[in-house]
Amino acid sequence: MIRAVRRVVPRVRLFGSARAWGPLSGPACAIVLTSICAAGCGSGPGPGYPWPLYRYFRFDGPRVWTFSSDDPTTPYVRDGTLVPEDPLPNGVEVFRVDFHLRCVDAAVDCLIDADADGAPDLEATAQPPWRVSVDIASVVAIQAAGGQTFDPPVPLGDSYTQSGAVTEPVVSGGVTYTATFDGYETCPAESYWTVDVTRPTCLRLIVDGKGGDSPVTGTWWVTSGFGFVATQLDVDGGARWSLSDFAAE
Repeated sequence: MIRAVRRVVPRVRLFGSARAWGPLSGPACAIVLTSICAAGCGSGPGPGYPWPLYRYFRFDGPRVWTFSSDDPTTPYVRDGTLVPEDPLPNGVEVFRVDFHLRCVDAAVDCLIDADADGAPDLEATAQPPWRVSVDIASVVAIQAAGGQTFDPPVPLGDSYTQSGAVTEPVVSGGVTYTATFDGYETCPAESYWTVDVTRPTCLRLIVDGKGGDSPVTGTWWVTSGFGFVATQLDVDGGARWSLSDFAAE
């Protein structure tokens, strides 16, 4: 059972555990995260100081996210569930977040039930997984997304990074990728943190790809405890998908 916990700091809905959290600061698909950072939280990195990005993906229990589009005509949300995986052979941690779509509006496209099984077809359609790896000594990187597997994986950022830092170029699938730590700002998830003063600080990461289309290029917002808070990716036509609900152990 999930029960709501309201605090003066960013809210976290808990599963069965009554464990208290301290202040937290700083899409339809499945995500596997390989984390290269060490544990940690904070309000945001100071200019010129290395920041442990990997800590933002150290999940110590169940997580469930709901993301909503800022396009008011989108009739569904994206629900994601954290699924732990075994570490890679080199010891790098791996996390997967399985996503599915859930209709929240009675739009015709969302409610089509061609197989007459009583559930909208859109909700039953399997979504391509996203896989992300976290290597404490190297980078946080996307291993799969949008039906594509990246070998080598696409960097989200160095495990220890700082504002303005750009990762070394990586060529994967014919596309040359870099990731930029573009700074930090109040997390853009107004429908979850409805009062501005309770919204934590997010790191803003920009993944750029040259030489072809990609499902991962665009802007990513992350913060400690939550991991991903929002995305604004080219594959989504520039729509921003932001956290609208969240649960953790």
